[in-house]
Amino acid sequence: MKGVIIFLLFIIALLIVYFVFFKPEEAAETETEKVFTQPYQKGALKTKQLEAKQLLSAICQQQAMHQAQHGEYSRDIKQLQRLSRGKYYTLSIVRADANGYLAEARANLDNDKTEDVWQMDENCRIKNIVDDATQ
Repeated sequence: MKGVIIFLLFIIALLIVYFVFFKPEEAAETETEKVFTQPYQKGALKTKQLEAKQLLSAICQQQAMHQAQHGEYSRDIKQLQRLSRGKYYTLSIVRADANGYLAEARANLDNDKTEDVWQMDENCRIKNIVDDATQ
C-alpha cells in the first residue's frame, strides 16, 4: 500500500514540475508568434486589399465609358468590358441609374467571420467599409 501511495505522490510531483516549468515556454512561444506572425499577416492582408482598389478603379473607367455611350451607368457587372477577375475579391454593382452607381468588392481575406468590403461611387471615391485586415 505504501508503494502505491509513494508512486502516486511521485506522479503528482512530476505533473507539478511539468506545469510549473514547461507550460510557461509554450506561453512564451504563443507570445512570440503574436509578436512576429501577426504583423506579417496584417501586412499580407493589406497587400491583398490592393486588389480591391485596382478592381474598383477599373470599374470606374468602364462605368464612365458605359455612361458616355448609353446615358446611364450599368447595373450589370457583365456589361462592363475588359474587367479582370479578382483572385480574392468578388465584384458587384449594388445600385446604378442615370445619375450614379455604387460598386462593391468583397472578400474574406483570413477565413474568419468578417468580410472585407470596399465600395466606390460614381465619383470614383473608394472607401473601406469593413476592414477584414484589422478585425
